[in-house]
This record gives sequence, structure tokens and C-alpha cells, in this order.
Amino acid sequence: TYIVYTAAGLRAWAEAAKANPSTNCTLARSIDLAGQLWTPVGDVNNAYTGTFDGQGYTISGMTIENAESYSGLFGNVTGTVKNFTVTGSITITGDETVARVGGAVGSLGTASAGGTVSGVTSGVDITVSAGNDHIGGVVGSMPENSSPTVENCIYTGKITVTAAAGSVAGIVGYIR
Repeated sequence: TYIVYTAAGLRAWAEAAKANPSTNCTLARSIDLAGQLWTPVGDVNNAYTGTFDGQGYTISGMTIENAESYSGLFGNVTGTVKNFTVTGSITITGDETVARVGGAVGSLGTASAGGTVSGVTSGVDITVSAGNDHIGGVVGSMPENSSPTVENCIYTGKITVTAAAGSVAGIVGYIR
């Protein structure tokens, strides 16, 4: 388990989680990512399977520009992410194939595993300027029938859509 105190520590954990998606993380204080672009933890091929416990702290200034599918603080999760606030911005300027974008989690659950998002507040502003779908303030998509869980979550950001987009919502953009 990584115990994280700084932005550099959060990035080190994120790199470790790419190599081993079950790498757990516990925040020990609030983290400011301002001025640094963020790469989501977990992707279409490697879902994050560990436990990320924010212990009530805030990750501020998360920025993802030209977001691709499976974007958010976490791109794809079948583990547990809980007890934190995330603020920042995500811009989607790509083509219509960009999907599964959320402030905290892009995609939650696969055909064989659920995943949990609990006690998360997202204040991430999302701007959609190209046709896309499965866009959510907290979770972009829950695409499978494997019983993923989203509980006690709040969205306080703003989603701005300037092009045709489908399945856009404050907490979860799409539920199968």
C-alpha cells in the first residue's frame, strides 16, 4: 500500500498501479495537481483492481486535455475507490469514438467484475466539444451487468456540451 502525501507520491503510485493494477493507495493529506496533466489510472485493457482510500482528502487541479476513452482520475475500475473529493477539468475535443469519461472514474465494472465508487465528491468541470457519449460527473459508464456499485456520491462541477452527445449525466452517464 502506498501512503501518499504529495503530488509526486500520487504520480509514483499511479505508475506502480500501471505495472500492478492491484496496488492500493491511501491519501494522507490533500494533493494539488495544478499545472500538471493527469494520466488516468486503469485503461481499457487493465482495470484498476486495488483499493484507493482518500480518507476524506481532496485531489485538486486534476487536468485532462483532449481526453480519450476511459478518462477520469481513474480510467477503468473493478476495485474500490472511496472517500475523496476530486476537482479540476476534463476537455473532450476528439472524435465521436471518445466515450466512458467521468470526473472520478471513466468506466466502472467489466463483464466479470463489478467495482465500487463510494463517498466520492467530484467537482470536475467537463467540456464536450465533439460528439461523444457515456459522460458522467462522477462515473462515465457502468457498461456491464456485473453489479458495480456507486453510493453516497455527489457531483458539484459543470458539464458543458457544445456538440451532439448521448448519455450525459451528473453522477453516472450511462448504466446498462
